[in-house]
Amino acid sequence: MGATKMLGERLCISRALTKGHHLTKISCVRFGNVLGSRGSIIPLIKQQIESGNSITLTDEKMMRFFLSISQAVELVLKAAVLAQGGEIFVLKMPVVRIKDLLEVIIEEYAPKIGKDPSSIKIETIGPRLGEKIHEKLISSIEFSTVYEIEDMYCVYPLGYFGDKTTSSNNVIEGTKIVSEKTLRYLLGDIRNYDRIKRAVEDVDIIFNAAAIKHVPISEYNPMEAVNVNIHGLDNVIKAAFEYNVEKVIHISTDKAVTPTTVMGATKMLGERLCISRALTKGHHLTKISCVRFG
Repeated sequence: MGATKMLGERLCISRALTKGHHLTKISCVRFGNVLGSRGSIIPLIKQQIESGNSITLTDEKMMRFFLSISQAVELVLKAAVLAQGGEIFVLKMPVVRIKDLLEVIIEEYAPKIGKDPSSIKIETIGPRLGEKIHEKLISSIEFSTVYEIEDMYCVYPLGYFGDKTTSSNNVIEGTKIVSEKTLRYLLGDIRNYDRIKRAVEDVDIIFNAAAIKHVPISEYNPMEAVNVNIHGLDNVIKAAFEYNVEKVIHISTDKAVTPTTVMGATKMLGERLCISRALTKGHHLTKISCVRFG
């Protein structure tokens, strides 16, 4: 979810900076946890208090940013006035330890329904899949373009550093150490499933290194990065299933760990896709794994 939200922000920025003659201004607001909104933790806590069960907590160190519904509305309205296109507006929000919040709600709400606060226990159940102990309002890569505006921060778009790319000729040159008899060169697009199927016929192992790896290019072309790095990878896996390829090894990157860029987010989602396909492959025999490089 977090990665798709980040990609959504990058898509907005990309469209804002490449809109040409269009007059529409596109910006984002970034919330924390909105108290009392749909999906808020408070109704769940109250329900657990009413049932008499223990209150569940994933980790005692868990911290979150909170804001009220009125603050969320005010942020959106201010952003609508200030937006010039490409910015991300972030409210200055207090960080709260979840355990402290639970204790306050128990202390305040339990007596109102005739329950003794001391009888209600908090049970630590461990973090859920992908859940962070600490969240960030602004990533480290965004700090260089952050400006403070009253009760909010404004994150301006990152600068574009050019579009130097590695020539595909380097790939061909690097393969000359291998006997030409073992190689078959096919020109194609990883987004083209029919071409991928042609490439994987009679193949035992697929090493998938196809990706848009250039960070600035990915930032300004987020949908292309998604199409190549995620949908293209899925094409490879589906073709491997269809032709009973023994193994698929997906080449990932250290930027997939807590990603702060579009490239990193697509690489992280690519890893998750591989894991998902490996665990839900049904009758298919293909084994799917990843390697993560620096």
